[in-house]
Amino acid sequence: MVKGTLANTDYLLFKTKMEEFDQQRSEKDKKQREFKKISTDYDYEDFEDDFVDIAAKESSSSLSSVSFWILIGVFAYFFYLLFIKKRKLN
Repeated sequence: MVKGTLANTDYLLFKTKMEEFDQQRSEKDKKQREFKKISTDYDYEDFEDDFVDIAAKESSSSLSSVSFWILIGVFAYFFYLLFIKKRKLN
């Protein structure tokens, strides 16, 4: 415990320094907001989670890709030629 009143401490100095700090911080924030409004140069890494390439996700799925179905068709045709057509000839 400290004996005395608030006037006996450095509270007024602390209070003025805090007010100056708050004022500087608010001015800095205001300048940054104004700069962001003016600036057209964006750092897209900040927004990379907002944009998702849906086409890339769909093409990565093997069942939905066109090449997968073409490959299945080619294998089915060779299976037909090798096994089913030979039995019909015999």
